[in-house]
Amino acid sequence: MKKRLIILITVMMICIFGMAAAEEFSAVGKPFPDFQTMDTEQNAFSLSEALKDHEAVLINLWASWCGPCVHEFPYLNEAYNKYKDKVAFIGLTVEPEDTWEILKSMKAEYGIEYPVAREAGTSILQHIGGNQGTPTTIIVDRFGNAVYMQVGSFSNSSELSRALDAFLGDSYTESKAITKIPLPKATQALPVSAARSMRVENEDARRIVLHARYTDPEYDAYFGEETVYGYVVPGETARIVMEIAPGDDLTDIVYSDFVKYESFDMFSLLDKERNAYVYEQQVGDEERAYAQVSLGTKTGNLDADPAFAALFLFRDEKTIQKMVDDYREDGMIITWEYTEESKPETAEKTSYAIYVIDQNGDPVPGVMVNFCNDQACTMAAGDEKGVISFDGAPEDYHIQVLKVPEGYSVDPAFEMQTGNRNEFVLIVEKK
Repeated sequence: MKKRLIILITVMMICIFGMAAAEEFSAVGKPFPDFQTMDTEQNAFSLSEALKDHEAVLINLWASWCGPCVHEFPYLNEAYNKYKDKVAFIGLTVEPEDTWEILKSMKAEYGIEYPVAREAGTSILQHIGGNQGTPTTIIVDRFGNAVYMQVGSFSNSSELSRALDAFLGDSYTESKAITKIPLPKATQALPVSAARSMRVENEDARRIVLHARYTDPEYDAYFGEETVYGYVVPGETARIVMEIAPGDDLTDIVYSDFVKYESFDMFSLLDKERNAYVYEQQVGDEERAYAQVSLGTKTGNLDADPAFAALFLFRDEKTIQKMVDDYREDGMIITWEYTEESKPETAEKTSYAIYVIDQNGDPVPGVMVNFCNDQACTMAAGDEKGVISFDGAPEDYHIQVLKVPEGYSVDPAFEMQTGNRNEFVLIVEKK
């Protein structure tokens, strides 16, 4: 099978994690048809009955052969135990050959606590336009409307909680469909950089660049040369440090570990003391001594910058040759060499920028902050795009939020240090 390095990473993300962004599905924002089914315990379940004593219903479409479905079972269990008094859960297999015996076995094996049944006979797939992919999660609000639909697994239980919280509580008085999960409401600052990147921080790591071409002239003429980066890391673990850009959708960016087959959002990787996104990555496993990782989006649509899209990790030069041999069997020629990493230049004066957004990702203009050092504090206000700018000597500034516009709130205990960073995204809550 012909394959490219970056395409391989994309396919792995979709197949292993089943990740795809929530989109404008035709069923979202419209009444969801009532359905009835019987779960593995022979308990009847219907949408209309569930909505009589719950604020919402979560429908999870899955299949026994689906790895991403298994990956999110623990998150669904956690959410079920947290919200079961407010939200009714039902897991429906879309695989016709998943018998009741298979469903009961999987419930026991994976400790699934919420009701599980079969999609057959519910007409749900027909309503949403066929099997969009597994897993698929649909949230129906108290008014009987589908208000959120996501194809692909959740990265963690926090994502699932934020999706459900958008439709619960006394303030939810009319249907409001969303296409992406809200950001956390808690006031927080996330470091960003002008350029996205991944790097290995280990002192004994050496950076390499790999060049790949097809041996088939037709493929080579179409794809041309592809360049990706990697590191030789003598130890078993590589400390990956990531950079994201100010305009990146923070709910969509994920780091994917293809050794453990897990994905992580940026919130879970933030080291607040360092103002950095850090992950301790295993370099290979028992089957192979090199690893593939990526920093991309849930859709699998990776950025054109190869330093952002994928990274290869090797224990030594022999394992580089192992990968070269593997790809040669697929009709690709890979060459490589060591390369130096560029180091940022120091400056006597630095421009600092804070991009203020709310939990929906919308800019918040007019926020006022203080940049403080040991000598003085300088006040700065955000412009109409929510950008706060400050020029000063490069040092570790203490940031205080002085004022937010009416209709927004900020945690009065919030504080931050710039450290060696000069750009941040600041999240404040829209009431």
